[in-house]
Amino acid sequence: MTQTSEASLRLLGGVAAILEELAGEVECLGENLCADPDVIGRHFDKLQGIDLIAQTARQLGMLVGSDNPTAALGDVRLEALRRRLHDIVAPSTSDDMVSFDA
Repeated sequence: MTQTSEASLRLLGGVAAILEELAGEVECLGENLCADPDVIGRHFDKLQGIDLIAQTARQLGMLVGSDNPTAALGDVRLEALRRRLHDIVAPSTSDDMVSFDA
């Protein structure tokens, strides 16, 4: 393995860790806001958006930190994100998702 690829793997591992930290911070923010019933009543849809941001960051971190991100694409739990990323990897006119086992 070259120094460049080793450095790239360390960098991607660091990015994955930062995304996980970010997800935790966003979740904490959402939990704090949800502690106030008035905030929940007035901003429920925005609170759901905060949760989606945290989930997306966590899923992206999982992909970036994977030994084989393309193969790990099938493990993405958020369907809209999985489809969006799949379309980046293998754009097609078909609605069928390709399996990546490489």
